[in-house]
Amino acid sequence: ILNVVHIVCFQRYYKKITNAVMRSFPQKDIQKAYASSSMSRQEALKLCDCLLNADLEAQKRVLHELAPKPRILVCAPSNAAVDEMCKRVVLNGFKQMNMQKYDPRVVRVAAGNHPLSDILLKVSSRRQAEGYLALSGWDWEKRFSNSKNAVENSKKRIQHLVLQIKHQASAIKHQAKALDSLQSGRENDSDQQRDLRQAMGQLEGSLVALAKLHENREENVNELERLKLCKSIVQRGHSDELLKRDSMEALEITFLRDAEIVFTTLSSSANRSFRELNLKFEVVLIDEAAQAGELECLQPLQYGARHCVLVG
Repeated sequence: ILNVVHIVCFQRYYKKITNAVMRSFPQKDIQKAYASSSMSRQEALKLCDCLLNADLEAQKRVLHELAPKPRILVCAPSNAAVDEMCKRVVLNGFKQMNMQKYDPRVVRVAAGNHPLSDILLKVSSRRQAEGYLALSGWDWEKRFSNSKNAVENSKKRIQHLVLQIKHQASAIKHQAKALDSLQSGRENDSDQQRDLRQAMGQLEGSLVALAKLHENREENVNELERLKLCKSIVQRGHSDELLKRDSMEALEITFLRDAEIVFTTLSSSANRSFRELNLKFEVVLIDEAAQAGELECLQPLQYGARHCVLVG
């Protein structure tokens, strides 16, 4: 169930972005074909203009505003049930529509005194934060340099792809305009329409690739942010306990913010970190639902979920 939910959420996410750009075309038949977008035409034009013309920081801001990346919150009344679900996802991953394996970005949010297995420690927000604070000066410098270079490479790839998309969009506008004014036979019209549909399909693929490049860049930007948060701890040799505690909390929040799927218990879903970040989850999945009280199940629903799946 979780595999399907994740695929559907991200298909809708990428479709929202491609529809926004397609609806910016002046041709009414193209607008009509992509009119199912949940955005207004004004929002679609804003997102299209931002993706193709604005600087990268503005693109990130507008993407978060108009097409936020989906998040899924997975809960259960017991830690044992949450641990089992999270373990299966970490070990087995998910399958795409073509049956290729992929690993979603997950995080396990647990109370500080709850013991986790070695497998789950890899995705525990607390343990990952502790790992950053334990870095040596040499490791910190190496990771910071690698992440900085990765951000620059992503920036260049995004700029190159944006130019490609502009050329594709310009060609489609000319093709659509030529098709509107074409006075030849039906067979030629059909050929022109087929070429136009093929070009639009290629443009959609480029737009999805652009969204994924933005995701990749954001991952590296987030890595730089985490390294900056632990820089003073690494430099001071872990001596300042107050600074270390504040850095630990800030690092844990970054893992919670950047995860695609968050695993936690029903009671922990009311954690202060969730409210402080003002996180929104598109789907909430509750396992062992029949063992949970009604009020418990209401706690994870406070984060704007459009869908709730009750299992068990």
